[in-house]
Amino acid sequence: MKRHPIVRLQAVVLAALSLCVLVLVLRPPEPPEGLVVFTDLEALRLNQKRFELDETADVAVRATGSVVSPERANELAAWAWILRQDDHTVVWRMDVESVDRPSGTLAVVPGDTVVLTAGIYDVWYSTLGDRGPWRNDARSWEFVLDVIDKSLSARLLDGAEADEAADTGLVWRAAPLENDARRDFLFEVTEPTALDIYAIGEINTGMPADREDWSRIEDVTSQTEVWSLAAENSVPAGGIRSNRLFDGWVEVPVGVYRAVASTDGHHAFNGWRGSPPWDPAAWGITIACQDKEACRPFDPWKTLEPLISFTDVGDDEDLYRRFEVTKQLPIVMYALGEITRTGEYDYAELLEDGPNRRRRIWKMSLASSVHAGGDRKNRHELVIRTLEPGTYTLRYISDGSHSAYAWNASEPDYPERWGVTLFALHPQDTGGFRLLDDGPAGRFIGDTIVEWTRLDGDVLERHEFSLEKPAVLHIVSAGEMTSSRRYDYGYVLRVDGGETVWNMTYENTEPAGGLDRYRRFDGFVELERGDYMVYFVTDNSSHYGDFGDDGPDRPEEWGITISYAQ
Repeated sequence: MKRHPIVRLQAVVLAALSLCVLVLVLRPPEPPEGLVVFTDLEALRLNQKRFELDETADVAVRATGSVVSPERANELAAWAWILRQDDHTVVWRMDVESVDRPSGTLAVVPGDTVVLTAGIYDVWYSTLGDRGPWRNDARSWEFVLDVIDKSLSARLLDGAEADEAADTGLVWRAAPLENDARRDFLFEVTEPTALDIYAIGEINTGMPADREDWSRIEDVTSQTEVWSLAAENSVPAGGIRSNRLFDGWVEVPVGVYRAVASTDGHHAFNGWRGSPPWDPAAWGITIACQDKEACRPFDPWKTLEPLISFTDVGDDEDLYRRFEVTKQLPIVMYALGEITRTGEYDYAELLEDGPNRRRRIWKMSLASSVHAGGDRKNRHELVIRTLEPGTYTLRYISDGSHSAYAWNASEPDYPERWGVTLFALHPQDTGGFRLLDDGPAGRFIGDTIVEWTRLDGDVLERHEFSLEKPAVLHIVSAGEMTSSRRYDYGYVLRVDGGETVWNMTYENTEPAGGLDRYRRFDGFVELERGDYMVYFVTDNSSHYGDFGDDGPDRPEEWGITISYAQ
C-alpha cells in the first residue's frame, strides 16, 4: 500500500525536529557571563585570575565545588577564594560551614554578595583535594564573579601587566618558587632601617621541626643569620598544615645582606602535593624596605674596583694569583663558570698558603651557585667573607670546552665575566692587600719535575731528580687511602741515605670528593740541594677510568704532579 504524501511529510518533519532536539541536548551550554569565570575545570589543578577595581564595588559571587567524600564533608576538595593583593587578605572563600550540599559530594554557593574596595585581587580555584569520589563532580565545578553596578570600572589583568601592578615598590621578590629552586639576592643597607618580609614555605612542625621550603637573610660580612622562616616565628598559611607564613618587620643596621630562598623536590608552586596556601603566588619570599632609599642591590661590578681579575677565560686554563693580607680584610669574590650535577668543569677556588701545605678555603659548587643565564650549566657565585692576615692564592680552572673563546651551548648573561674577580668590600681597606708577584697571572703549575696523572691500576712509577740548590716544590697528588691503610699514594726519598722527605698520608690529605677513601694533597715541600727519587704506587682496585658514579671531584689528577713553586 502506498504511503500518503502527508504522512511522508510528517515523518520528515518529525525526524528534523528529533535531530534539532538531539543537537540542543548534545551542544555544550553557553558559558556564564561575568568579570571572572572558571568553567571546564580539571582535578588536581590550581587556577588563577586577577582583576582590578578602580573604586569600591559590590560584586556577586556564585561557585560550585566539592567536599572530599560524604564521610569527610568537613573538608573541601575543590573550592575557590578571593585574595586582596595589597595586604594578602582573604576577602571571600568557600567554607564547609556555609555551602549548600545538594547531593553526593557537591558543595554550592548559589549566590553571595561581597563589598570590595578599590585594588587588585586574585581569584583562586583549587582542585587539589585528597583522593575520593569528589573528582566525579568535575563537570559541575564553576566560579562566576561579576560587578553588580555595570557603570563601575573593573577589568581583568593579564601577564606582565598584572605582575607590574603587583610588584610596585618591591626591593626583591623570589616568588612563586617551583620545586628544586634556589635563588639569592645581595643588597646593601646604607642607613639603619626595617625590612618588611613576607615569606611562605613548608615547615614540618613536628619534633624537631624540619624546613623543607625555606628562606633566610644573612649578614654576609659576619656570616650571621639575621632572620629565617621557622616554625617559631611563623603561622599557618592555609592549606595543609606544613604551609607556614611570616609577615612582619625585621630591624637591620648598615651592611651587606644576602637573601636566600630554596625549595626541595615536592610541594611548591605548579607542583603541589596537597592543598596550597591562601597566597600560592607568594611561595618564597618578598622583601621591601621601610625606607626604600636605604636599600639597593649590591653589584660589585658597578661600585668596586677589582684587586684580581681573570675574565674572558678560555679553554684549558689553570690560572692563579698569590696575594698577602696584612690585616683583616672583607673581600668579595664573583665567579662565573660551568658546573653541573656531575661535577665542576670551569670553576674558581681560594687557597690559604700555609708554611708546608696549601688549604682550600672556598670552591665554587653547584649547591652554593645560582643559574647565570643561558644554558643551565652556566653558574655564578658571589661570596663575601673576611680574610685573616696571611697568604692566599686565587685560582681559576677551565676544561677543554664551553668558555669565553667558544661556547658549546647558550652563553651566560655576562659572558665577559667568565672567570673569577676579587674585590675589596670596603675600598678604604685595600692598604692591607698586596700582590706577591709583579707580573701578570700565570699558569698554576710551574716547571714540572713529574706529571703522572690519569693513572691506571697496578702501576709503579718512579723518577730520580736532582736539585742544584734548595728549592720549594709544589706537590698535587690524588690517591686512595684510609686512616689505617694506603692503596694509591706517592712519596719522595732522598737518594743519599733513603730518608723519606715527603709522604702522602691520610693525616696530611683532604677529602678529594666521591668515596671517603679518595684523598688529595695540595701543598709545598722545601728540600735541600741533593738527589731525590719520587714514587707513585696504585693497586688493582679503584683507578682512573674505573671510579663509576662515586669518583673524586678531579679524576684527571689521579696520580702525582711535582713542579717548582713560582
